Amino acid sequence: MWLCLSGRQFETPDEISKTVGEFLAFAVEVGFKGVELRTGHLSAETSDAEAERIAEPLREHGLRCSFCLGGEPADEGSTAAFKRVVDLAEVIRAYAVRCGGGSEANLTWYREVADYAQERGIKVVSQIHNGTLFETVPDSLRAMAMIAHPNYGIAFEASHLVMASQPENGEEAVKALGQHVFSVSVQAYKAYDDMDCYGGPIEIQGKQWGACLPGAPGSPDLQSVFRGLRAIGFDGPVTVMSGALPGGPNPEDQARIYYDTLEPLVG
Repeated sequence: MWLCLSGRQFETPDEISKTVGEFLAFAVEVGFKGVELRTGHLSAETSDAEAERIAEPLREHGLRCSFCLGGEPADEGSTAAFKRVVDLAEVIRAYAVRCGGGSEANLTWYREVADYAQERGIKVVSQIHNGTLFETVPDSLRAMAMIAHPNYGIAFEASHLVMASQPENGEEAVKALGQHVFSVSVQAYKAYDDMDCYGGPIEIQGKQWGACLPGAPGSPDLQSVFRGLRAIGFDGPVTVMSGALPGGPNPEDQARIYYDTLEPLVG
């Protein structure tokens, strides 16, 4: 397994506060082995030349991109944009491109982008997330059966299972998904309270949830998650997906907290 940092750590509604160069240098300084690039760093509008300029410091720092964001392929235009991101992912040697996975109506498009990515050595993943086909473990298994493509997998994320009120969100959930798990995303959410949570509550399924630091009571049991990952022989990217939220630690400190928490589990 290799531990990565998402650019979401420095993303606000208006901008990403670090350039690609600054972001990569910070990730290396902390000890991360890879990064996730947000659309503010790489998107379908990124030129080939700019992708080469991103690839160079990735190589120099010995980092690999765990995934880029491809959006939701729902028609010819959005599918073409997704394929463009795959092309750029190939330039920077990314591991995967993330797909929204939001609708059964788009299954044909999902297979098409999975085919396209497979030809270029890039995986396609959808993260466990509310409002998608991948909201719970049973939902995710059903989605994988419908998509039925060997190059399309799941980014396991325990906090969204917590927010879907799933009693099992650790070891047994990982084992149930098994070889469908291509990557792992990590963030910490719990039932909202004023003690541990920051950034304001979000409402999912009629309940309020809040971001917190990893290990807070009621947040995912990361020890259990990693027992499950080792049980299935997982050896892919683990990406810290924490966000820059008001009331929480500053982005640099929060990234270091996640690194210190996860590195013993990944190593």
